[in-house]
Amino acid sequence: MVCDCCRFNGCGIFCEHQVAVAKYVYEAHDQSFPGFTHHDIIVQYWSSYMHLAYRDSTPDELRKNLHILACNPVQGPKLRIAIPDECPIEEMDDTKEAIDQLINYEKEKLNLDLSKFDGFFSQTYNMNYLSGDNDNDVFMSEFEWMSNGSMPTTEDSFSASLRDCDFPGVIDKNTRTRDALKQLWESTCSLTDDMGNDKTTAQSILRDHLKEFQKYCHDTRAKNDTSSKVTGPGNTVPMTG
Repeated sequence: MVCDCCRFNGCGIFCEHQVAVAKYVYEAHDQSFPGFTHHDIIVQYWSSYMHLAYRDSTPDELRKNLHILACNPVQGPKLRIAIPDECPIEEMDDTKEAIDQLINYEKEKLNLDLSKFDGFFSQTYNMNYLSGDNDNDVFMSEFEWMSNGSMPTTEDSFSASLRDCDFPGVIDKNTRTRDALKQLWESTCSLTDDMGNDKTTAQSILRDHLKEFQKYCHDTRAKNDTSSKVTGPGNTVPMTG
């Protein structure tokens, strides 16, 4: 099914006009329209594509098939029933002016003086980044690089961008340390657990850094605490630290 509104061309999902036509044809057969399925939209909307398309853990054959579907998208939803002969096909109405196509307001109540405007323009965006043999070749080459393991996965790139991100200090003032460093702490623990035979050594290094940081905090608090009369370094550490 192809519609003149070009919604499918722009975003890869069926429009309300195609749904209305499908309901009309099914009613002519005395049937209820069951609705379109995931086969009637481009593969980029599939949950399986989002979770499996380019993961290293996904079998190569499945990744290849999902990539081919993405490079050769469906052109529109399918009407899985024949149009009966008694179902009249009417001629298309003449295209109305933009002012006559308004549905939120009544034309007469707007009382627009069109002479105040230089003009009205509309633009339709077509998602054509998957069209053309050259583009397909580029996508296939990227897929082959990912399959060979010489190209970082999207997840790794995203994690790297988070680690390299420097959030403004204004945001951190009202943010708890646990919340601000949660992602960094989780990734640090994951890296430590992935050290294999060196896991114990990595844990020991991390523990030493944490103890050194705790000592820095205690010393700084003791230095800034003007009400304390204790002289010399303190050896008291909070039990809940």
